[in-house]
Amino acid sequence: MPSTPVLSTMTLPTGTVYQFKDLTARQLIEDLTGAVSGAVHYVDETTTPLTDGATTSPITVDGKSYTPHAGDVVAYGENEFIWSEVSHKWREFGSTGSLKALAFKDSASGTFTPAGTVSQPTFTGTEKQVSVKGTPAGTVAVQLNIALSKTNVTPIDGVGTLPNLQFSVTGENLSISWDAGTLPTKGTAVSVATDVDSASATGTFTGSEMTSTGAHTPEGTVSQPTFTGSQGNVTVS
Repeated sequence: MPSTPVLSTMTLPTGTVYQFKDLTARQLIEDLTGAVSGAVHYVDETTTPLTDGATTSPITVDGKSYTPHAGDVVAYGENEFIWSEVSHKWREFGSTGSLKALAFKDSASGTFTPAGTVSQPTFTGTEKQVSVKGTPAGTVAVQLNIALSKTNVTPIDGVGTLPNLQFSVTGENLSISWDAGTLPTKGTAVSVATDVDSASATGTFTGSEMTSTGAHTPEGTVSQPTFTGSQGNVTVS
C-alpha cells in the first residue's frame, strides 16, 4: 500500500485553503486520512459477474461504471466481495447462501428437520453354551416279570392223637390199659415256589411339559447407529 503523504494544507469545497502550521493538528488529520483509506465500506449491489480472485474493474453499480477503491464491498447475487488495493482483486468473504432472508434478520425462530436416515443397530453374536438343570415332570409305570421253580408239597391235614395210658388198682391187683391214639393225616398236595429262575422289569414314562429357568448372557457386540444426512431446509417465520 502506498504511504500516506504529509499534509500541510486542506482545501474545502468552497475553495478555501487552510494552512496547517500546528504539528499536532497535522498529525491528527494524517491519522484520520489513513484510517479512512483503510476502512471497509459497503458500496452497493453490482450486476457485473464477480468470483473470488476476479480482477474486474471497473464494475457496474446502479447502472453506472464504478472504479473500486481499497476496502470497497459489493454484493453480487448471494455473495459479498471486498476489493484488495494490494492485489487489485476481488475477494469473496461472505455469502447469504441458503440463509436467504435469514441473513438480514436480527433474530429468527423456526423449526429444522434434518434430512437423512439413521441406521438400525445390529447385534453380532457368537454361540454360547448354557447349562440348565431340570426335573422331568410325569409318571413312571413299571411291570415286573418273574419266573419261579416249583414243586408239589403234601401238607399235614391233621396231627392225630397221642396214646392214652390208663391204670386202675383193685385190692392188690394193678390193671393197666392204654389207647394207642391216631396217626397224622395227609392233606391235598399243593405246588409251592422253591427258587427264582429269572426276573425282569419293563417301564413306561408318561411326561408333561417342563419349564427350565437359567441365566444367559449373550456374547457379541452391538453396532452403533449412524446418521447419513443430506442438506435440509430451514423454515424461518
